[in-house]
Amino acid sequence: MKTRLIEFSFASDVALVHPEDARQMGIDIESRLLIRRNGMPIAAFSPMISQDLVGKGEIGIPKSVANALKLSNGEEVSA
Repeated sequence: MKTRLIEFSFASDVALVHPEDARQMGIDIESRLLIRRNGMPIAAFSPMISQDLVGKGEIGIPKSVANALKLSNGEEVSA
């Protein structure tokens, strides 16, 4: 999946996932989503399903969180 940095702020660490990706990965709103970069875990998020803010194959990360994790837009990660 590729990161898509978004301007939204959330009360907790939230990652946006497209509904088709969520279905394929078995993600629901009670799941925790572990993000890995180069195979190493970097953060766990509460998933939020959205088809308006992210496309298939993208994971939306708030810019404030991405900056803290040193993630850039379009960076390849796995979940």
